[in-house]
Amino acid sequence: MQILLRHIQENLPELCFYSGRNFYGTPAAAKTEVYNIMENKNDYTEALNALRREYDERLAEKEAECALLRGEKKAKDDELAKIREDNNRYLEEYVAVKLFKDNDRYHDDVYVAVNGKNCIIKRGEWVRIKRKFALVLDQSEIQDMKTAEMIEAEQRKFFEESENKDGLNCG
Repeated sequence: MQILLRHIQENLPELCFYSGRNFYGTPAAAKTEVYNIMENKNDYTEALNALRREYDERLAEKEAECALLRGEKKAKDDELAKIREDNNRYLEEYVAVKLFKDNDRYHDDVYVAVNGKNCIIKRGEWVRIKRKFALVLDQSEIQDMKTAEMIEAEQRKFFEESENKDGLNCG
């Protein structure tokens, strides 16, 4: 602004001033407009500084909240890591199992895989395997029982429906 004011004062007779909104044909009008702009600049600067202070205060509050949340997240992450470690330790413990063996359908060894790790379990003997493999065997047995129950229920339903149809046709 001071450079503009000095330029206006040096070239006052030849200069006409354009402020973006108005065209000032006389040097005095241009000089008055420059002084008005400079006075308003101080008001704008104060308002802008107030806004900057408010922004900085809010930014500091939000950064403090973020730091607090990061601390809470870190604590939760540490807690989750401990829980995962405990679960992994539990799943890696050895347990004793004995799988049923007969001379018909259940005579081969059983292959079990969990997350890329595998083992072969001999039937008819007590063996020690990691708990994660034993849990898969338990889940498989539970699923086999549920499948057998569902097949039995569907068979009953079919027999009941066929008896009802036979009774209608004979009557």
